[in-house]
Amino acid sequence: MFYGGLENDKLQRRYRKHYSADGSMEVSYDKTANKTTFVTYLMGNAYSSPVIWHSEQTTSTTVNNYYYLHRDYLGSILGISDKEGVFKEKRHFDAWGGVER
Repeated sequence: MFYGGLENDKLQRRYRKHYSADGSMEVSYDKTANKTTFVTYLMGNAYSSPVIWHSEQTTSTTVNNYYYLHRDYLGSILGISDKEGVFKEKRHFDAWGGVER
């Protein structure tokens, strides 16, 4: 997938994202920042995994983290926490699946 612009030549757009065939990994590339991000869904895919491995790589650094996905009984992600249990993101949904603010 190529996005982040309206150029006719998709290779000129800022962002690129690739997915593995089994859905267990995403690779994103930001051309402007020269940053590659790997997201690996452990023990499942984006719809079932309880934990992800997140790795950001630039020309000078690599940062690796594990994040835990907290889901409701329908599988919607309600929260994302780090290895210390600190929530990085919380979400709330209304009865129709819309995000509440």
